[in-house]
Amino acid sequence: MAPHVKIEPEPSDERADWKDLPMLTTNYSGSILDHPSFQNACRAEAVILKQLQTALDKLPRGKKRIRLKKKLEKIQFHNSPAKRIVALIGITGSGKSSVLGETVDDRGVAKTSGIGRAVTHIAQEYSQRPDNSSSPYRLVCKFKTEDQRREQMETLLDDWRRLDLGGITPADGEFKIIEENSKAALSVIRTVLGGVNGFNLQHIEYGKNGVTRQAALAVLYRWIGLMRMPEGALQDGNYSQNFDDTKSLQKAIHEFQQTGLWPFVGNMSILFDSEVLKDGLVIADLPGCFDSNHIRAKTADAYLPRAQEIWIVANITRAVDNPVIESIADRYFRGLEDVGDLHQPIVNIICTFAGEIPDDIDWVAENLIDADTLQQAEDEYADAEESGISQEIALAEHHLQSLKMKARNDKVTADIIEEWSSTFGPNQLKVFCVDNKMHRQGGRAKEISGIPELRQYSSNIMAQVVYKNAMESLCVQTPALITSFQTYIDMMKNPSSSQEKEAAFGEKEIQTSTIQWAEWEASVSGGCALVTSTARENSASITQSARMHLKKWESLPYPTIGAFFRRDGIHKPKGSLVQVSWCAQLLGCILSEIRSTFRKLDKCAKSAWTTIKAKMIERFENHEGQYEDGDGLDTVLRLLRSRKNNLKVQLDHEQENFTQQLLQIKRKAVSSDTESYIFNIMQPTFQQGKVDFGKLYACTKSPHTLTNSGPGVKLRNVERLRSAIEDGAFLVAYANKVDKACEELIDATRLRFHAVIKDVADDIKADLEPVIAAQAADCFFQKDPLLQGELDAFMWDITLKKEEMDLNIESAKALGQELWGSDKVTPNHG
Repeated sequence: MAPHVKIEPEPSDERADWKDLPMLTTNYSGSILDHPSFQNACRAEAVILKQLQTALDKLPRGKKRIRLKKKLEKIQFHNSPAKRIVALIGITGSGKSSVLGETVDDRGVAKTSGIGRAVTHIAQEYSQRPDNSSSPYRLVCKFKTEDQRREQMETLLDDWRRLDLGGITPADGEFKIIEENSKAALSVIRTVLGGVNGFNLQHIEYGKNGVTRQAALAVLYRWIGLMRMPEGALQDGNYSQNFDDTKSLQKAIHEFQQTGLWPFVGNMSILFDSEVLKDGLVIADLPGCFDSNHIRAKTADAYLPRAQEIWIVANITRAVDNPVIESIADRYFRGLEDVGDLHQPIVNIICTFAGEIPDDIDWVAENLIDADTLQQAEDEYADAEESGISQEIALAEHHLQSLKMKARNDKVTADIIEEWSSTFGPNQLKVFCVDNKMHRQGGRAKEISGIPELRQYSSNIMAQVVYKNAMESLCVQTPALITSFQTYIDMMKNPSSSQEKEAAFGEKEIQTSTIQWAEWEASVSGGCALVTSTARENSASITQSARMHLKKWESLPYPTIGAFFRRDGIHKPKGSLVQVSWCAQLLGCILSEIRSTFRKLDKCAKSAWTTIKAKMIERFENHEGQYEDGDGLDTVLRLLRSRKNNLKVQLDHEQENFTQQLLQIKRKAVSSDTESYIFNIMQPTFQQGKVDFGKLYACTKSPHTLTNSGPGVKLRNVERLRSAIEDGAFLVAYANKVDKACEELIDATRLRFHAVIKDVADDIKADLEPVIAAQAADCFFQKDPLLQGELDAFMWDITLKKEEMDLNIESAKALGQELWGSDKVTPNHG
């Protein structure tokens, strides 16, 4: 079924005009999903799929019919409502819940304290309620059973007591980890059991005051049994309750969070009506980051991998250097040793309290507002106050506030983009400056609050997802299914000629593989070019960016630098030690600019292999399908399936081989051993001065090893290392090394790929020729002559509908190109 198309019960005429079908139900006024071209294309596809379903029921039973049915079901599943999760994170009190309430246009659904206090304990997902729901609000969550809670609490009890009873001292290497685990476990125990009558830590502190572990567990289990259960429907750990208003909903959530059971809940789901959520968007409100409560902080951290998009909510006065942004950057977009495939969400930043303008801003001196423009706005406000007319005063005040808000918001946005676009991607990072209070005021304040733009963006998220899924179905999957139907019907008319035509299977597959390989090579080469061009074309800007970061490090107070070194066991950081650490900072910044492109290359290669393998196997499966329902062709089927399985195994092997070699290239690009590109580039320069570059560079990764590095690592050598790293030629040479290695890998893979395809295709040709020559099949339609005419009529009608669908598809593609720069939409929400 096409996306968001609800097909009414069939009329008496099975081939009723598809224009009579209902319109798509979408929620974006004026969006591409409401456009007649997109609507008509999806409705035409829905009718085609219905016709194919009817035709499928008339086909002879067999494996081919099963295969066609699976393809049809795959399209229907592909067009089912999509889902995309957005996670709201930020420091406690940054305004996450308020932003959520304004975005979904239901201020009561997300409870806020209004004074910066933590009110969100559990990850709370907000999504659209089902159409058949009897109440406007529904709360659903699942928590652990009593046995599971006992097991978890027993583990926490042991973690808490291990520090005291394990004989661990600060000199032990694992002391810090065990100490942190002990503190965290104690925090959870207090949170869970603190409300139980008679709770006293001394009763479960085994190993002390004569309390045994068995006695402590008995008390612990008794307390767990006394825990107050939340009111509502409880069955097998599931909680589900309907509510008529947000007041009763928030009361239930508050009571649930007071029971002590909330640490055992993964997340809550709040379901209600919202225009923003109706097409599958899910917004998750997470507890505040860096929360003093261990469980709340851990809950937010554990939920993030589920999200495809992260909105970092920050007070506009602390948005540029917000620690949450730094945390997300370190988690998903940095890390010198990370060369694997990592899920990277889209990251956007929402600056709250944008309407609160400080009085101490010098708008003209800071080049935020032109002097004449500011003076004119202030004069208009002064004149309005003199007039005493309230409407004129309000209008002039609004104009002045709008001017200042826009100037401040533009400045903050530019600073954030400059600071973080290189980390998150210049075309992906978006900044929204909003003020929830202004939006609630309505009128002119609402227009400049920033919330309308955030709502439009939220709607656009699902518009792109739905559009992408629909266009893939309209342009690729449904046409391919129509072709498969027609090919099968033609084969049933004359199976012998079809078999003879397929005798030259080997040559055809070689030709096809050449085209498919070109697509693979273009994709992978593009990823490689992105890595090398980042270094080669932007060497000066990257080095300058790294130098700016290095200046921040150099400007740190000496006590701060000392604390940094003491963390690694160095108690007198000076001279070459500080220089080495500066080198590490500089080189780390340079490679961090390039490292994210390696992840993109990895994703390009993985996607390209998936595509080419699927296309090659599909070609073999299509050929195999010619024989599935014939009489006496079991031998052909067995041969084809055997060769197809061999091909799959060999292609999997080639992908594994390619991936391992690409991983070696990436490791050489970011490591410091004697095989690394950095070592090969730098070593000749330092050999002239009889300096061991490997030992010197190793110190940049672990400064404390400098004291044990022996002769050669002197201050002048460290300064030479720093100078060499800052040289732009280093990046160009680095890029050339990577480029050459990638080209050699692609060339070698190309030769192996074509050899595999040729061998398999030649084997199939040799297998099929004698079998096909000896076998023939009767025309299926000789057994049922009327069926042929009926199926031909269905396919003719489907062909006409497809022509109409194709005309609308071209218009829909043009709309996608106009809106997003491409009809093949990616999760960029541009």
